[in-house]
Amino acid sequence: MKKYRQLKLLGARALSKGCRALHLTPPAIAQYQIDIDGIPQFSSKSESWNRNFLNMMTCANFLFLPLLNGGTVTFGDGVLNTKKVDGSISSNNYGFSPIGATDLSTTSSTKGIVLGSSDVAETFDDHALTQISYTDISYQAGIKSAPSWDAVNRKWSMTLTRSFVHDKIGTPIVVKEIGHISGEQIGINDAGGEVDLTNSFLIIRDLLPTPITINPGQVLTVSYTIEYAY
Repeated sequence: MKKYRQLKLLGARALSKGCRALHLTPPAIAQYQIDIDGIPQFSSKSESWNRNFLNMMTCANFLFLPLLNGGTVTFGDGVLNTKKVDGSISSNNYGFSPIGATDLSTTSSTKGIVLGSSDVAETFDDHALTQISYTDISYQAGIKSAPSWDAVNRKWSMTLTRSFVHDKIGTPIVVKEIGHISGEQIGINDAGGEVDLTNSFLIIRDLLPTPITINPGQVLTVSYTIEYAY
C-alpha cells in the first residue's frame, strides 16, 4: 500500500505533542485510507479541515450558537456561520452536529463520507464536492468505531468507514476527491435523541494524491481516522 504525506503526518503529531506541552488544545489530525475489494490502495494525511469545521470548533469552545453574529450574507472572516453544500449560507440558530454524531446508518449521499470527481485544489472555504451521485454508485451505510485510547502514544482516535458499490451498468468511475458532510442539530427531541436536520455542510475535503478507478462490480471503501493527542 502506498502512503502519502507521511512527513506531514509526523509533523502534525509532533505539533500536537508540542501543544499539549504548552497547555494548548491539540488540533484534530485526520488521515484516510482507500481500499478496493478489501485490498488497501493507499493512505494519506488529510489536508483540508475547512472553514465550516473551524467555525464549528470555535462555536463549541465558546458555547456559542452560530449565526448570532453571522447572518446569511457573508461567509468568511469575522462571521460564524456555515455554508451548505448547495452554496447557501445557513440561516438557522442551531448547533453543529459533530463529525461522530452524523447519522452514519443512512445510505443517503447527503451525509457522511462522500465521493467526488473534481481535481480542483483544496481551499479553506470549500463547501462542496463535485459529488458522484448515488445514481452512479451505491452509497452504503457508514460505520463508526468506538473511541480508542492509545496509552503508548497518548492519543484518542476514532475511525469512520463507508463503502461504495459500483453495481450500476456502465463505465468505470474515477474518484478524484473525498470528503465528509455533517449537519445541524437542534439538540434533543422528545425521545431523547439528537435531531439531525436536512441542512448539510462539508467539513472536510481531500483531493486524492492520485485518482482511483472503480470498475463495475468493485467495492471502494474509504476510512477516515481522527486523532487527538493527550
